[in-house]
Amino acid sequence: MIDFWTTLQETIDLYFNDFTQKLYAICPNINEKEYKVCLMIKTELSFSDMSVLLFTSPQNITNIRKRLQKKFYYHNSNGKSFDDFVHDL
Repeated sequence: MIDFWTTLQETIDLYFNDFTQKLYAICPNINEKEYKVCLMIKTELSFSDMSVLLFTSPQNITNIRKRLQKKFYYHNSNGKSFDDFVHDL
């Protein structure tokens, strides 16, 4: 069976110049759920879609994004600008 997350990662890496390698180079200590949220930010999924794919609440997605901002030392409190940061990787 083909793994959704592996396929998503490979597709994103193909179209976005090794996105995951750049992501881990900047922040090697992200966990699996945070990594998946970054992949979904890159694909511009909504919070509600992210929460369905991760079997969690939209509020938990917001909390994960806040943790990611801290891990990336990205101190702008605007979540949209963090999404733009991920898009630019």
